[in-house]
Amino acid sequence: SKSGLVMMYPRTWKSGRWVVRTIPEQLAPLYIDRRGYQIFTIRVNGKTVTLKVHRVVAKAFVSNPENKPQVNHKNGIKTDNKARNLEWATRSENMQHAKINKLIKPVMGEKHGGSKLKEHQVIEIRNSNLSSYKLATKYGVARSTIEGIVSRRRWKHIA
Repeated sequence: SKSGLVMMYPRTWKSGRWVVRTIPEQLAPLYIDRRGYQIFTIRVNGKTVTLKVHRVVAKAFVSNPENKPQVNHKNGIKTDNKARNLEWATRSENMQHAKINKLIKPVMGEKHGGSKLKEHQVIEIRNSNLSSYKLATKYGVARSTIEGIVSRRRWKHIA
């Protein structure tokens, strides 16, 4: 529905030779996936399919004249799947919205997966009198990395 609820139609099926089972119309159970989005499962041709509620609601109730691939939650709340809170967006627009509204935190310093240095090493580099060549050799990084740290173009968040 436009309010983000998912209804299951009533269903009847044979569960053995003589038993007929019936489930009345009811709200589908919603779960939260590992990224915080509401999901539900359905069976299609004997296979279980998991769907994200916000995408189903957007496909049904939010126009997409520019054929944008992603659905953005305008208020940033991943579980608010009302149609009026959803809009179609490109990946770039979605990421820009998240940055503006501080919904994502940049990963900096030693927490970044590609970081070769620790914060205490950056402080040592800034306090050192050694040449950039010797520092680069000592810490196993490029001279440009050392020069960026010393000039504070890199690791800006470290005093």
